[in-house]
Formats: sequence, C-alpha cells, structure tokens
Amino acid sequence: MAEPRSPQLITRLIDGRIRSYALTADASGVLEPAAVFRPVAGDEAVGAAVAADLQQAVYATLNAVVCVSDAGDVLWRVAFDPYTDEPHGHRPGCVLSRDGQVV
Repeated sequence: MAEPRSPQLITRLIDGRIRSYALTADASGVLEPAAVFRPVAGDEAVGAAVAADLQQAVYATLNAVVCVSDAGDVLWRVAFDPYTDEPHGHRPGCVLSRDGQVV
C-alpha cells in the first residue's frame, strides 16, 4: 500500500510576510495560507522556504539566511560576507531539502 502524499507547499513573500499554501488535489478557488511567518524587524526577505511541518521558515536577505519558528523566534542566522546595503545583481534565495535538514 502506498503512503499518502503530503500536500505540496508553495511559498510566497506578500506584504513583508512569508506565506505558505498547501496545495491538494481538491484545492480550488482562493487559497488561504496554511502558515504565515514574519521576518525579523528590519530584515527584507528576498527569498523564502517553509518546512513541510509548517513549524519553521527559512528566508534570505541580501546579507544573511535566517531561520524563524512559527512563534517568530530566530532559530539561527548565517551572514553573507562581505556585507552590502545595495543590490548589485545578486538575488539570494533558499530552498529546503525534502527532510528539512539542508538549506
């Protein structure tokens, strides 16, 4: 017997928040987010991914990758060097592995 498939998650950055939508075979019409995460104040997320269990999100800024919990706590942050405050052709992004262990 085949194991049931979990819904496909689609993540979007909308109005400064990370919103994750669970797509199922019977999904139709306007989707409501399954989870919403808020980046740390002052961070401008340019790419994001949400874990399959909807408990944490990872987002990229021009200068770091940050992981936040569903409660809004920073779990970890890794800075990019050298620091820049101007976008010069790079647009960092992030993707999670299926098991959520690798960004």
